[in-house]
Amino acid sequence: MKKAITTSTAILPLALGVGSLLWILPEAGNLLLWGGWFVALLTTYVWMETNARQQLIRERSRMVSTTVFVALTSVPLLHEFCLASLLPLALLLCYACLFAVYQERRPEGKMFHAFLLLGIAALLLPQVLWLVPLLLFSCSLHLRSLTLGSFGATLMALLLPLVGYSLWALVKWDFSLLLQFIESTRHALTHIDSSYWQSVYTATPATLPVAEWQFLISAGGTLLLSLIAITHQVRTSYLDKIRVRMYYYLIALVQGGLTVLLLLFPEERWTWLLLLITNGAPHIAHYLTLTRGWFCTTVFWMSLLILILITFFNYHTAWILSLIFS
Repeated sequence: MKKAITTSTAILPLALGVGSLLWILPEAGNLLLWGGWFVALLTTYVWMETNARQQLIRERSRMVSTTVFVALTSVPLLHEFCLASLLPLALLLCYACLFAVYQERRPEGKMFHAFLLLGIAALLLPQVLWLVPLLLFSCSLHLRSLTLGSFGATLMALLLPLVGYSLWALVKWDFSLLLQFIESTRHALTHIDSSYWQSVYTATPATLPVAEWQFLISAGGTLLLSLIAITHQVRTSYLDKIRVRMYYYLIALVQGGLTVLLLLFPEERWTWLLLLITNGAPHIAHYLTLTRGWFCTTVFWMSLLILILITFFNYHTAWILSLIFS
C-alpha cells in the first residue's frame, strides 16, 4: 500500500485539492491568503520540474512536490503572502542553476545566475548570505565546478544587487539610504540574540503563546523528519546515481546551515521554518518513497502520522491547549 501511495499519479492532484481548500476556505476574501497560496503552487511546480529533470527519486513519483505543498499547508501561520514568501523560490531557482553546473567545464554563467538569485534574496533577508560559504564548499567538493572564473562570477553576482541599490540611491540623490542599508545588513549578519530561546526555556507550557506552540511543534517535526530522511539517504546513497547523490549532499548541507541560522537568528524563525520545509522536501520524499522492509514501512506510517498530528494541532491549537491546561 505504501508503494501504491508514493508512486500514484493521483497523489499530487489530491494533495493540491485538499490543501487548497484548507488554505483558502478560512478567509476566502483575504488576498494575502491567495497570494501565499499562489507562491506555494509556484514552489511546488519548481520542485516538480527539478525532480523531473534531475531524477531526484529513482522511481517515478510526485512525492517531492506533494511533500512540500502538504508540509506548507500544515502550518497556517505561513499561509499569508509576504516578501519572505519569495525566498524559497529564490533558493529553488538557485538550486536549478547549481544542479546544471555539475562537472561543467565553463560554469561561470550558471553560477552567476545562481548567486545573483541568492544576492537578491539577501536584500529581503541578509542572513541568507551565511549560506554562501556552504554553497561554495559544495560547488567545490560535490559539484566539481568551482574555478577561479566561477568564483569571480559568484562575487560579481553577490555584489550586483548592492550596486543596483547604490544606483537607486544615486538617482534619488540620498546616500543616507545606502548607508542605512549597509548598516542594517551588517547588523542583521552579526547580531545574535538568544533572548527568544531564553524566553521559551523559562516559560511554562500554560503561558507560552499559541503561535510559539505552533512554531515549536512545526519546526520540531520538520527537523525530526529531515534528520531521519537525511540519515536514510546517506545510508542508501550507493543506490542513487553519483550526480543525484551530490545534489542530495548539497541540499543536506544547506539544511544543516538553515538549522544553525534558526538557532542563531530566532527573530526570523518563521522565515527559517519556511525555508527548512521547502529545502527538506526532497530528502523526506526520498525517504517516504524508497524505504523498504517492515521497520522502514512502520517509520513511514509514523511519519505520516506525525504530519497529520502537526496539521491538526496547528489548526486547533487554542482548543487543544485549553483541553490540556484548563
